[in-house]
Amino acid sequence: MLLSPCRPLQRAGPAAARGGSSRWPAAAPRPRGRAALAVRAAKQPKQQMLVYVPPHPLVAHWLAVARNAATPTPIFRSALSELGRILIYEAVREFLPTLEGTIDTPMGPADVTCVDPTRPVKVVPILRAGLVLLEQAATLLPASETYHLGYVRDDATLQASSYLNKLPAQFAADDLVLVADPMLATGGTMMQALSEIVSRGADPANIRIVSVVAAPPALKLMADAYPGLKVYTAIIDSEVNERGYIIPGLGDAGDRAFGTAVAAAATGLLARRGCASEAGGGAQERASSARRPGQAPPALVPFELGPDEALDAFRAHQRVACFGLHAGNLLKAHFALRPAFLPFYTFEATVTAQAAATLGRRADRSSSSSPLVWSRMPDWVTTAERVTLGREEPCMQVYASYRLRRDLADAAKPAASTLAKARQLADADLRAQAWPDPLAGSREQGRPPAGASGGEHGGGGESSGQGSSSSSQASESEGSSSSSSASSGQADVGRSGGEAGAGAGGAAPGGGVPLDAPDMRQAIAWALCHRAIMHAQSAAAAEALKARFAADEVRDLQLRLTVHARRAALAYFPAYHLRYVHGERYTPSRADIVPAEYDALIGGASCGRVAAELHPSPLKSQAAAASAVAGVGLGVMPLTGVALGLDPSLGAGLGGADAALLAVLAASGAGALAARLPLIARNRHAAEQAAAERTFYRQYDRRETAHGAPPDAHTLWLWRDADWRKWEQDERWAWAAGKRRKWAEELFRQHAQRDLDRLAAQRAQERQHQQREEEAAREAKREARFGRSRRAAPGGAGHHSESGARVHHGGPAPQRRRRDFLGYYKALGISLDDGGVAISAESIKAAYKASALRLHPDRHVTADAAAQRRAAERFRRLQLAYETLRDAERRRAYDQGRLVQ
Repeated sequence: MLLSPCRPLQRAGPAAARGGSSRWPAAAPRPRGRAALAVRAAKQPKQQMLVYVPPHPLVAHWLAVARNAATPTPIFRSALSELGRILIYEAVREFLPTLEGTIDTPMGPADVTCVDPTRPVKVVPILRAGLVLLEQAATLLPASETYHLGYVRDDATLQASSYLNKLPAQFAADDLVLVADPMLATGGTMMQALSEIVSRGADPANIRIVSVVAAPPALKLMADAYPGLKVYTAIIDSEVNERGYIIPGLGDAGDRAFGTAVAAAATGLLARRGCASEAGGGAQERASSARRPGQAPPALVPFELGPDEALDAFRAHQRVACFGLHAGNLLKAHFALRPAFLPFYTFEATVTAQAAATLGRRADRSSSSSPLVWSRMPDWVTTAERVTLGREEPCMQVYASYRLRRDLADAAKPAASTLAKARQLADADLRAQAWPDPLAGSREQGRPPAGASGGEHGGGGESSGQGSSSSSQASESEGSSSSSSASSGQADVGRSGGEAGAGAGGAAPGGGVPLDAPDMRQAIAWALCHRAIMHAQSAAAAEALKARFAADEVRDLQLRLTVHARRAALAYFPAYHLRYVHGERYTPSRADIVPAEYDALIGGASCGRVAAELHPSPLKSQAAAASAVAGVGLGVMPLTGVALGLDPSLGAGLGGADAALLAVLAASGAGALAARLPLIARNRHAAEQAAAERTFYRQYDRRETAHGAPPDAHTLWLWRDADWRKWEQDERWAWAAGKRRKWAEELFRQHAQRDLDRLAAQRAQERQHQQREEEAAREAKREARFGRSRRAAPGGAGHHSESGARVHHGGPAPQRRRRDFLGYYKALGISLDDGGVAISAESIKAAYKASALRLHPDRHVTADAAAQRRAAERFRRLQLAYETLRDAERRRAYDQGRLVQ
């Protein structure tokens, strides 16, 4: 087997290349007869299989796209198609039969060479990934015929079996055959395909094989059996694992090209909601059990709490969090409790953290009121070196779905001791999307809340009447009553219309507790995990710097996090989803008052963590406040009367009246506060988010880089952290799974693009620096030879260093007015009355910053739609003006009246 780049095969010998006809030196006698035949036979090389790896940059580019695990299905399919087109082009370079003739062009006759249409290439894609590789064969080849071969490989024996064979009964000996299979790993599938083709009369010397990734086991097998073959591949990887997958390879090409691995969770979701057809059942089963090559089966933590224990944990949470003043009728009207296994990505990573900060030390260490003296650390300090963060850490566990609110789903995270009891799921459980847990169960009482049954345990549609709220009274049992404040979106806590996943709310197809679908991309989950690691390491670094440098405070902390290795695994954690009715809410869209529904999540592990809204009882709050204030009043007022010298009986009477009045006022205030507590909590959450947003903008403004310099890594981290914070926290009571999914995908693309833009800006900056150095070297060389130039002379004319405008140093410079023909200077608020003054990049940047703060669309969110569009258009024009004028070359062209692209 020979490896060769794609170049035309040399058909002529050395003598022919020189133009001679003799193959022997003139002094040597020529062998004749049988001796000559023996010599020629001895010198003829043994036939070997040739493997071509095209050294083409486009091949490397599309291969990198296909290898990337984050590449979505449409782009992966396009990458495979492009690789197939390039490889087919190389494979048929000397393969196609041609005809020569003469045609008439518009200017006269011309000799031409065309592909012979009477000998079409027999194209044989090996299903199903081979179809994508040969998608463009029909348009690339002038004459072709397609015959399909389908094989499926047994994962246990790695042996391929045929399920489709559309080859012709017989090939001609001179037929040209092109076989395509993206992956040549063990070679079993390709060997069976070649056996079928050769047995029908095809000559191995006329067979070309096109693949994307090949491995030595397959190449050796084919080279031994068919030495006349020629293989065209994008790359040769050196390893094949025990499951028959190429390492690093590009995964399962068929699943990635046709989206079956990505659609596994979605098909299981549709089946549980009754949306999958009977005909698609087999495909759904195959997709639900699909996982990445070499990936271990998901782990599952079994339930340790029964349904009654979960309800007791919810009641205890309300009692403790409300200090005993909780509403007593939460679970005595209508509720539904359903178990489910929630999907989580559990990560394991080895990281190194380096920190730099500004340290504050008190001038007088003995006094806490002494002012702080701040000093910036000169160098970075390693605060954690190759620390391994295990899967048991809460920050390494990321909820792998969009169905539930993030704060609700966090309640399902088990303790480290419980996580150690996890067991591996069998393929049958994955196909059934359920696991039979004997401890888990469901509970219902009264009329089940909307969406609490029939596969909608995550919720129903979005609550109408967004932005409205009302307080309503709900009678309590045992002689007490309660009220709660309900706002729009209360029925939306962790759910979204038709996009809510099935799970605890409905029975799984095969019985047992359902496994929710992991519909979040692992790359997005890692981005969220990386953010949690950064926060944890930042807090640890602040404490480490305080201890190491004897500092009292730390600010402006920057962290460099290096991830040396990471691993990910899918795990299912037990949880109970509780939906209950409490109080009422007003829906403006229906102009009606309806029962207010709430969602809570109780962890199914032994710790029994609870995530739920608090519901204090207004009557209990009134009674507690009244008794406390009355007791204080009855104790204080007599003492006040004695101090003032009043009659004891009169003082006691006045004290009782005052205490009663104060008790009534306190009871009224406590009852109103308890009724409005959910709304107050949401308003406080919104205020915290607004404060976090202001903090981010202050940090971002302080870290804004100089003109032309790319943002540093910490600035990008601040931006990324703020984006994910808003994604998790903004309007979380109106959580809609579909919208959050689109938002997360868009953020992920934006962050990747920012990283690419930063790298591109760094490379451009390096090129500019290199160009300036080369120009300075050429200028120094020229100056050494010819003397100093007139442009550089002190009294001559030159160019301004920023704007590039020609200036005179020896006398008054001629005034040349700038041309603001597109109004860019006006958009930035820069006056051109003094047209002879050179405008610097710093002044343009300052003008842009001032105008951006004034014209940013966020300042017009309360305006109508037309005003928002006008604000967005003005801001877009401001950005265009800044992008044009901040660069000296573009600004000089604009000043001269030329349109700058």
